[in-house]
Amino acid sequence: MGLVAMVASAGLASCTYNFDKFAEVQDAPVTATVSTGGAGDTAGSVVPAGGSGGRSSASDGSADAASATGGTAGSTATADDAAGAPPVSSGGAGGTRGTGGTGTGGLSKGGGGTGGSGTGGNGTGGTRLDGGGTGGVGTGGVSRDGGGTGGMATGGTRLDGGGTGGMGTGGVSTGGSGGASAGDGGGTSPDPDLVLWYRFDESSGTTAADSAMVGGTARDATLATIGTGGSAAFSTTRQVGTHAVTLAPATTSPVTNGGYVTVSALQPLAPSALTIAVWVNLAANTTTQNWERIFDFGNGTNSNNFLYLVARAGSPATNPVQFVISTKGHSAASGQTINSPSELTPNVWHHIAIVLPAGTTYTGTLYIDGIAVATNTAMTLHASDLGATSNNYLGRSQFNGAASGDPLFNGSLDDFRVYKRALSQQEIANLFAIR
Repeated sequence: MGLVAMVASAGLASCTYNFDKFAEVQDAPVTATVSTGGAGDTAGSVVPAGGSGGRSSASDGSADAASATGGTAGSTATADDAAGAPPVSSGGAGGTRGTGGTGTGGLSKGGGGTGGSGTGGNGTGGTRLDGGGTGGVGTGGVSRDGGGTGGMATGGTRLDGGGTGGMGTGGVSTGGSGGASAGDGGGTSPDPDLVLWYRFDESSGTTAADSAMVGGTARDATLATIGTGGSAAFSTTRQVGTHAVTLAPATTSPVTNGGYVTVSALQPLAPSALTIAVWVNLAANTTTQNWERIFDFGNGTNSNNFLYLVARAGSPATNPVQFVISTKGHSAASGQTINSPSELTPNVWHHIAIVLPAGTTYTGTLYIDGIAVATNTAMTLHASDLGATSNNYLGRSQFNGAASGDPLFNGSLDDFRVYKRALSQQEIANLFAIR
């Protein structure tokens, strides 16, 4: 049966919004002229995380209200808000609870229709280079006329992958659809130009995982020893993450006995432009360690092609960090060389990076602790010029194992990375900033 009733008209009451809790406090009820059907109550109630969907009957309002449908519940919904909508001839539809948003059923005013739309802003996570950043927070919009669609949260862009996605907070809507949340999880994958990446975060064993996984293939590294009395092991003496790798040569015969790491060859992964970056902590810096290698890529002493980085060069007298790439022999004089202006301080972590751009003639740059310390403007060689290499080491020279050879590395290495592009100075500084 039909009832005709006149209800004193009134506007929407003033509202105070608390965006931290996304709850709306109303000063006065909303009323409107009703042409048919009884006045429904405010649909819905506080719904906890993972709450159930709204009811499909008018049980929240009076029995006269025609088919007022409750909202669909989502996770982390908070207190309901009510809002009016233009009178219609039949019962109004309740609002929709978006995932994580504050979705409130529409106020049935003899028909309460679906309110208008208000779209929330988008929150995008910041760019992070390290392993533990959190994505951005997207907060939904506020719509007093009806449906307020919540913001879409996008996870932070991460150069190391595996990050926490952004958290999207639903929009506060006064009688329409609630906000959408649940930000995109996980952040983006590692830099596509990062072709080798050994975090050395393992706590035991002899395998260091390759976190770059180029083409879906893991090019894991292996900890090994030569001779007797030396060691290669994961250690909590680290700079980035949870562990590093510590290499210790034998005290009496560091040339023929010690630890090292075998890694993948460079030529197939970064044949042209190349950046190699690693954290280094020397346990000692004496003449005993002259010519010890941080890394060395080649085919043994019978080949003239190699690429290496020395932690302490025996010459010049400043005992610099020295980078050499050559196809003409195993000496700095026969190759293309970059020397730091001074030696490294022992028992301190230093970030070292070598950057070789593409091009027939280019400028190679050596960075120490985020700063460009030396360059060579007449470089021409790249990893492709070396061809395939079988002896690819961290902490070991092509000359190890012979009495007249170079000592094995004495210290710790962490976060070894190879990129197939020339990183900018800012990107090197960003890597240095990782702790």
